[in-house]
Amino acid sequence: MDNLINDNAAEIEDLLDAERDALLEGDFDAVRDLKDRKEELLASLLEHRAGLSPESYAQLSEKAARNQSLLAGAARGIAAVRQRLQEIRDARTGNVSYDAEGRRPTPLRASSLEKRA
Repeated sequence: MDNLINDNAAEIEDLLDAERDALLEGDFDAVRDLKDRKEELLASLLEHRAGLSPESYAQLSEKAARNQSLLAGAARGIAAVRQRLQEIRDARTGNVSYDAEGRRPTPLRASSLEKRA
């Protein structure tokens, strides 16, 4: 049983390293392809986590947190690109407005609008 746990932990560690490399290269297809195997191994490891050494657990946690940070950064980058592309489309179609100081106004969120009868 301990061999299975150690093998799973080693494979998860390799997958987390591969995921990190893919994130740094911007290869989101590779990240997606690693997801299923990583989830399968994590589920197996969680079932038998009592056999995992504290050092292995700490190392896996650190790598997972590192990758989570990279994923969050990638998501922010993608959101920024989407916003910039929308601004370019708006400028091309003439749907751009500016306030009295020459700044683009911040769009109102739906929840900040009042409903009137």
